[in-house]
Amino acid sequence: MNREVLHIGVREKGATRVLRLTGELDSYTSDRLRSISETWIPGAKKVVVNLDKLDYVDSSGLAALVRMWVMAEELGVEIILACKSRRINQIFEITGLAGFFGVTGRKTAPQRRTVGAGRRAVAAEVVPSVDAARSKRLGAGGSGHTRNPTSRPA
Repeated sequence: MNREVLHIGVREKGATRVLRLTGELDSYTSDRLRSISETWIPGAKKVVVNLDKLDYVDSSGLAALVRMWVMAEELGVEIILACKSRRINQIFEITGLAGFFGVTGRKTAPQRRTVGAGRRAVAAEVVPSVDAARSKRLGAGGSGHTRNPTSRPA
């Protein structure tokens, strides 16, 4: 079984760096996104993360995106999520992260919130809690992956 079902395409357009995610962003693949982010965010003025071809995202994937935002915030880099997928946008809406990131490509225009302590506090809570849950699952001798990889949400 192939557990690495995420392709990350990268390109530069001037001072803007574009990451295109295709496949699944989950507990198996989120570390790859973090690794690439550590290389591609520093030195950029803007980073666009294109999620149009993303099929699935779980809490580890959301935490990886929040980590990207934290890193970009610390470096003064603007980060934009671009997503036309109704299913992925629903995940951002349900979790409250749509307003946090300012996801473009949704039916309603993104409401860019000012960066402040409130968003940093949310990031500080989201990332450690997801990491702790993931470590607990992985440390318990299981794979931590509870979803049937052959099933796809409708």
